[in-house]
Amino acid sequence: MKKWEYDVASMTICVCGHPWCDHVAAADVHACTYCDCLNFVLLKANTPTPMKYTIYLAARYSRFPEMQQYAKDLVVRGHVVTSRWILGDHDIRAHGQSSAPHYMPQWAQEDWEDLVIADTVISFTEAPDGAKHGRGRGGRHVEFGIALAMQKRCIVIHHRENVFHWLPAVEFYSTWEEFLIMVE
Repeated sequence: MKKWEYDVASMTICVCGHPWCDHVAAADVHACTYCDCLNFVLLKANTPTPMKYTIYLAARYSRFPEMQQYAKDLVVRGHVVTSRWILGDHDIRAHGQSSAPHYMPQWAQEDWEDLVIADTVISFTEAPDGAKHGRGRGGRHVEFGIALAMQKRCIVIHHRENVFHWLPAVEFYSTWEEFLIMVE
């Protein structure tokens, strides 16, 4: 079984949102071995709070600290967040060279794997003028397109940046708080 293939019924969920956690011997403690974040398990699949969705968060990379908080919001509601990129550790793992061309295939492969296992993709978009932080390189648009093509549940938070965000199957929420009210 590959790392991203798992049985949802027996899954353990780490505080970071990753479902790939292993039991640590000698104690009834689980630590995330997927991302080495050293967080401890918040939920198990057999707890009274059932897992609802596996979710990939798509946004501009520089928004990873914000996405970490959103992931926590989702995990405490019983969801699993599959997005490794939100750990913001590319520079650490690439020894300060995360933008080097030889690392790009690795980041793309990780994002692909995380996106494929999710059943829902939440896209955090930018204001039309891009004045605050720029518009990024566009990976989130590719991820959204892949999700549409794979017929995953697609959610847009903030602005509709392109014509595909207007499709009837796409859910739209103006704010994260508006989305969380719907999730409750």
